[in-house]
Amino acid sequence: MNWFRNLNIRTKLLLSFILLSLFSIYIGYEGIKNIKSLQESDQFMYENYVVAMEKLANVIDRFQRTKNEVNLQILANEPQEISNYNERRKELSTEVGKFLAEYEKTIITEEERRLFNDFVGSRNNYVEAIKVVETLAAENKDNDAYTYFNKGEGSK
Repeated sequence: MNWFRNLNIRTKLLLSFILLSLFSIYIGYEGIKNIKSLQESDQFMYENYVVAMEKLANVIDRFQRTKNEVNLQILANEPQEISNYNERRKELSTEVGKFLAEYEKTIITEEERRLFNDFVGSRNNYVEAIKVVETLAAENKDNDAYTYFNKGEGSK
């Protein structure tokens, strides 16, 4: 270290500034590299999780609205009114299917795939239960339809 002590002040300051500049450039380079990595991770999260959550939120919304339409169909007494609720329920059910198809494209893990398949199976059973309720509602067997849908097969 004697060589450094032997240098004049001007050279010592110049070397210090050069070392600090090189260190600052290195820190800047690492920061930019990490920002790019974060940007790629952020894009991955958005495409695979945020979009998926949006699709699932739409499924939940349409599913709940479908259930409401079925209950209104049960309560309705006029054939035209029952038919209107049934048509609206079919539209909502179609939307649920569309959002589920879009969600399925975002599935990443096997666990998520298994849960999705379980849900689709349960939904198919639910749709079959709705068909029974439609028949009962058309016959104005409201108590039977309500019990079947809200306490029997439709509630599973």
